[in-house]
Amino acid sequence: MKKLSVAVLSALAISGCATWGQLDDGLKGLLGQPIDVAINKIGYPTSEQTIAGRKLYRWGSSSQQVAYMPTTTSTTGSFGVGAGFTPYSAATTGGTFVPVNYNCKITLEVDAKQIIQRYQADGNLGGCEPYIKALNKK
Repeated sequence: MKKLSVAVLSALAISGCATWGQLDDGLKGLLGQPIDVAINKIGYPTSEQTIAGRKLYRWGSSSQQVAYMPTTTSTTGSFGVGAGFTPYSAATTGGTFVPVNYNCKITLEVDAKQIIQRYQADGNLGGCEPYIKALNKK
Protein backbone atom coordinates (compact mmCIF):
# COMPACT_ATOMS: atom_id res chain seq x y z
CA MET A 1 0.00 0.00 0.00
CA LYS A 2 2.91 2.33 0.70
CA LYS A 3 4.05 2.02 -2.92
CA LEU A 4 0.61 2.98 -4.18
CA SER A 5 0.35 6.03 -1.95
CA VAL A 6 3.79 7.27 -3.00
CA ALA A 7 2.85 6.76 -6.64
CA VAL A 8 -0.36 8.70 -6.12
CA LEU A 9 1.55 11.50 -4.41
CA SER A 10 4.01 11.55 -7.30
CA ALA A 11 1.09 11.77 -9.72
CA LEU A 12 -0.33 14.67 -7.75
CA ALA A 13 3.01 16.44 -7.83
CA ILE A 14 3.11 16.04 -11.59
CA SER A 15 -0.41 17.41 -11.92
CA GLY A 16 0.70 20.80 -10.60
CA CYS A 17 -1.75 23.07 -8.87
CA ALA A 18 -5.00 21.54 -10.16
CA THR A 19 -7.54 20.69 -7.43
CA TRP A 20 -10.91 18.95 -7.19
CA GLY A 21 -12.37 22.25 -5.99
CA GLN A 22 -11.28 23.91 -9.23
CA LEU A 23 -12.93 21.15 -11.27
CA ASP A 24 -16.13 21.46 -9.25
CA ASP A 25 -16.12 25.28 -9.58
CA GLY A 26 -15.50 25.05 -13.32
CA LEU A 27 -18.33 22.56 -13.83
CA LYS A 28 -20.70 24.57 -11.59
CA GLY A 29 -19.98 27.56 -13.82
CA LEU A 30 -21.42 25.62 -16.76
CA LEU A 31 -24.81 25.07 -15.09
CA GLY A 32 -27.51 27.03 -16.87
CA GLN A 33 -25.29 27.52 -19.93
CA PRO A 34 -25.85 26.08 -23.41
CA ILE A 35 -23.85 22.90 -24.15
CA ASP A 36 -21.90 24.92 -26.76
CA VAL A 37 -20.22 26.82 -23.90
CA ALA A 38 -18.83 23.53 -22.54
CA ILE A 39 -17.73 22.41 -26.00
CA ASN A 40 -15.96 25.73 -26.56
CA LYS A 41 -14.13 25.37 -23.23
CA ILE A 42 -13.19 21.68 -23.06
CA GLY A 43 -13.58 20.48 -26.64
CA TYR A 44 -15.92 18.05 -28.32
CA PRO A 45 -17.38 15.31 -26.13
CA THR A 46 -16.20 11.75 -26.67
CA SER A 47 -19.81 10.53 -26.70
CA GLU A 48 -23.43 11.51 -26.26
CA GLN A 49 -26.20 9.30 -25.01
CA THR A 50 -29.83 9.37 -23.94
CA ILE A 51 -30.61 7.39 -20.79
CA ALA A 52 -34.08 7.36 -19.22
CA GLY A 53 -35.02 10.32 -21.40
CA ARG A 54 -32.02 12.36 -20.23
CA LYS A 55 -29.54 13.67 -22.78
CA LEU A 56 -25.94 13.19 -21.62
CA TYR A 57 -22.69 14.47 -23.09
CA ARG A 58 -19.52 12.73 -21.96
CA TRP A 59 -15.86 13.63 -22.05
CA GLY A 60 -13.19 11.12 -21.15
CA SER A 61 -9.47 10.63 -21.22
CA SER A 62 -7.10 7.93 -20.06
CA SER A 63 -3.34 7.61 -20.33
CA GLN A 64 -0.66 5.41 -18.85
CA GLN A 65 2.47 7.21 -17.65
CA VAL A 66 5.23 6.59 -15.16
CA ALA A 67 5.98 8.31 -11.86
CA TYR A 68 9.18 8.15 -9.84
CA MET A 69 8.77 6.39 -6.50
CA PRO A 70 11.64 7.07 -4.07
CA THR A 71 12.55 4.37 -1.56
CA THR A 72 14.69 4.35 1.55
CA THR A 73 16.06 1.15 3.07
CA SER A 74 17.35 1.10 6.66
CA THR A 75 19.92 -1.39 7.88
CA THR A 76 20.96 -1.91 11.50
CA GLY A 77 23.28 -4.32 13.20
CA SER A 78 26.55 -4.55 15.06
CA PHE A 79 30.11 -5.46 14.24
CA GLY A 80 33.26 -6.31 16.10
CA VAL A 81 34.86 -9.25 17.89
CA GLY A 82 34.58 -10.50 21.43
CA ALA A 83 33.11 -8.00 23.86
CA GLY A 84 33.81 -5.05 21.54
CA PHE A 85 30.63 -5.07 19.40
CA THR A 86 29.63 -1.68 18.01
CA PRO A 87 26.09 -0.97 16.79
CA TYR A 88 25.59 0.63 13.41
CA SER A 89 22.77 1.83 11.22
CA ALA A 90 22.66 2.99 7.63
CA ALA A 91 20.07 4.31 5.21
CA THR A 92 20.18 3.76 1.47
CA THR A 93 18.05 5.93 -0.78
CA GLY A 94 17.05 4.95 -4.30
CA GLY A 95 13.92 4.67 -6.33
CA THR A 96 12.09 3.19 -9.23
CA PHE A 97 9.54 4.21 -11.81
CA VAL A 98 6.02 2.83 -11.45
CA PRO A 99 3.13 2.91 -13.93
CA VAL A 100 0.34 5.36 -13.15
CA ASN A 101 -3.01 5.52 -14.94
CA TYR A 102 -4.37 9.04 -15.39
CA ASN A 103 -8.08 9.10 -16.21
CA CYS A 104 -11.07 11.40 -16.11
CA LYS A 105 -14.75 11.17 -17.05
CA ILE A 106 -17.05 14.19 -17.15
CA THR A 107 -20.78 13.90 -17.83
CA LEU A 108 -23.05 16.86 -18.48
CA GLU A 109 -26.84 16.49 -18.61
CA VAL A 110 -28.83 18.94 -20.73
CA ASP A 111 -32.52 19.73 -21.01
CA ALA A 112 -34.58 19.84 -24.24
CA LYS A 113 -33.13 23.29 -25.04
CA GLN A 114 -29.54 21.96 -24.67
CA ILE A 115 -29.01 23.90 -21.41
CA ILE A 116 -26.70 22.21 -18.89
CA GLN A 117 -28.67 21.04 -15.83
CA ARG A 118 -26.32 18.63 -13.97
CA TYR A 119 -22.76 17.40 -14.02
CA GLN A 120 -20.72 14.50 -12.72
CA ALA A 121 -16.96 13.92 -12.70
CA ASP A 122 -14.87 10.89 -11.85
CA GLY A 123 -11.20 10.01 -12.14
CA ASN A 124 -7.99 11.41 -10.72
CA LEU A 125 -6.29 14.80 -10.80
CA GLY A 126 -3.66 13.70 -13.29
CA GLY A 127 -6.37 12.75 -15.76
CA CYS A 128 -8.69 15.68 -15.04
CA GLU A 129 -6.02 18.37 -15.05
CA PRO A 130 -6.44 19.31 -18.75
CA TYR A 131 -10.18 19.77 -18.19
CA ILE A 132 -9.57 21.75 -14.99
CA LYS A 133 -7.18 24.10 -16.78
CA ALA A 134 -9.57 24.53 -19.72
CA LEU A 135 -12.58 25.19 -17.47
CA ASN A 136 -10.70 27.78 -15.39
CA LYS A 137 -9.19 29.62 -18.36
CA LYS A 138 -10.50 33.19 -18.42
